Amino acid sequence: YRYPELKRAWVLKESFRAWYRETNRSWAEEMLGLLKERVEGDSLPEFKELLHTLTNWEEETLMPTSPGGSTSVAGVPSSPLKPTPPTNERDI
Repeated sequence: YRYPELKRAWVLKESFRAWYRETNRSWAEEMLGLLKERVEGDSLPEFKELLHTLTNWEEETLMPTSPGGSTSVAGVPSSPLKPTPPTNERDI
């Protein structure tokens, strides 16, 4: 890749995005642990700041806001109105 730092940031962002959209608390807890491990193993300072925030607010971010399961664990709709366009890793 021409920009390895950008590639690492993209991978971390995609990991965060997958966790953020998860609707199952058990999976979300596991994904959050994996996300934290990835961030700890990386040297990007912006994500280190995110790790600090996730650690401080872990319980709050894992609490669902909808008992019907229509909301992700982080409180966002699990089925957006518009489909998310695919990302192209090749361009990074």
